Amino acid sequence: ISTPNATNQTIVSVEEIEEIVGLKVYPNPYQNKITLDNPTSTTAHVTVYAATGQILDIIEVNAFESIKWDDQYNSGLRLLHIETNDKVEVIQVVKY
Repeated sequence: ISTPNATNQTIVSVEEIEEIVGLKVYPNPYQNKITLDNPTSTTAHVTVYAATGQILDIIEVNAFESIKWDDQYNSGLRLLHIETNDKVEVIQVVKY
């Protein structure tokens, strides 16, 4: 489907996301909590989506910060839309 003025986004693996934006997300799959580790000097803005497109949470991970996100929702696929100063990536994680 082609959408005018839309930017292309690619879903990549955890290894690839570390190379692109520097943010580490683990474990994947996870049970209740997932760690977002930002070892870079840039703040990362993360929007967590359910597979249905519903926004579950918006998280800011400051430079050199590591946080644990407590997922209070049902099991399923999550899409993490990660933005840094000049990069945007989307990765998949699974809550079991």
